[in-house]
Amino acid sequence: MLLIVWFGIGEESKIILLFLAALPVSAVAARAGVRGVSLQRVQVARTLGASEWQIFRHVVFPSALDEIFIGARLAIGIVYGTLIAAEIIAGSTGLGWMILDAGRFLRSDYVFVGIFLIGLMGIALDRLLVAIEARVVHWAGR
Repeated sequence: MLLIVWFGIGEESKIILLFLAALPVSAVAARAGVRGVSLQRVQVARTLGASEWQIFRHVVFPSALDEIFIGARLAIGIVYGTLIAAEIIAGSTGLGWMILDAGRFLRSDYVFVGIFLIGLMGIALDRLLVAIEARVVHWAGR
């Protein structure tokens, strides 16, 4: 509610809400990925004369990408659920609002279609991230 008071009922408050919903999950996943980097790899890079930036770019970041993508997938799910809830509470457009409005007029066909579309879009977003992850982090799991 404070976001609506501070930023109004427009798109700004919704975007900030979605950002705040995704931030903790993404940050924890990124931190876990960085902490999981093998110390031996970092030491080998230092021994070979790599700068701190080169160590981050060529050792730490690629090693943490798998965890970062896991966090991104989790964050997308949380953000998607939060988006639907925000549309229901303070929206005048979107699938959440459509389901709420259809429920008011007892249009169960619209409610079922809206729920089906929400599920379909959620699966599509997850599959998209999995495909991107398979392309970007092709060495993961090997």
